[in-house]
Amino acid sequence: MPRFLRTFGILVLAGATILLVAGEAGVVARKIVDVWFMPVAQAGALALAIGVLLSLLAPFARMVRQGRCVRCGASIEKSQTYCHDHLKTAVQEFRDHRPSGY
Repeated sequence: MPRFLRTFGILVLAGATILLVAGEAGVVARKIVDVWFMPVAQAGALALAIGVLLSLLAPFARMVRQGRCVRCGASIEKSQTYCHDHLKTAVQEFRDHRPSGY
């Protein structure tokens, strides 16, 4: 998502610049440029800023999510899904729901 927002923001800013140049060249009516240039440029700048901000915050979000039990949020070992207590509970639930004969 951050990459999309950055790319989208840059493209919208480029479109606003093209609109401004086309207005100065007389290809597009000056009235249209006066109405649309600032909102389009602000939208592009906002999308670009949000994309950059999300890119900068992504490593912190991964650190917060990583290493937590999915049931209680307690710290867990690397490559685990549950803490020790919930792992025992999950194994017991699996054993209880397993058909007899296995």
